[in-house]
Amino acid sequence: GQHPMRHTAPPPVRGRLVAPDLPLTLDRPHVQRDTVRAWCPPQWLRGGSFEEAYSITGHTLHFANGSILEFLSFSQDPQVHAGERLHFVHFDEEPPRPIWAENMARLARGLYLGEWWMTYVPVAGLAWIEQELYRPALEGSGPFGLHEVTIWENAHNLPEGFIEALQQSFREDEQKVRLYGQYGIREGLVFDLFGADHVVEVGEGGHGF
Repeated sequence: GQHPMRHTAPPPVRGRLVAPDLPLTLDRPHVQRDTVRAWCPPQWLRGGSFEEAYSITGHTLHFANGSILEFLSFSQDPQVHAGERLHFVHFDEEPPRPIWAENMARLARGLYLGEWWMTYVPVAGLAWIEQELYRPALEGSGPFGLHEVTIWENAHNLPEGFIEALQQSFREDEQKVRLYGQYGIREGLVFDLFGADHVVEVGEGGHGF
């Protein structure tokens, strides 16, 4: 319900964070929920604490001003993602297209046109995202923006020498994906150690594994 640099819908705001997995109990790690927990001021939350404000069974965080943030996952049926209209949706990592489409259909609450974000490293390389979202945004022909962020912009959150060690462990095509957040063509052998020693004769003129 408030943002220092841009207009947002007045509270109560209804938002959703869609991730690969659902959060379970508070004592079990969940990257997205735990990040929200770390960043959200307790005084904004219902009851003044995350423990009071978070519903484990409903996977929902309740705010003091009536706003809510619900957590859903890619593994759920798309129909589970239907329901009440939303002010915003955040996809963390690459969602299947049916999940994305169902959530996009939720983004109209009253006369307010909702917003959506997708944050990910393109390790899955889902073709539909590259063709329908990434390429149009890169070329300026889509109705949404694109921000490519490199790992060096997160260096202050990482141990000294981590990026250099990571860079040395990846092939050039993997570096493009992992370090620069760009789509790359995965190249190389399917079996890196495959060689002549792994081929045996299986018959006249034939070879096999």
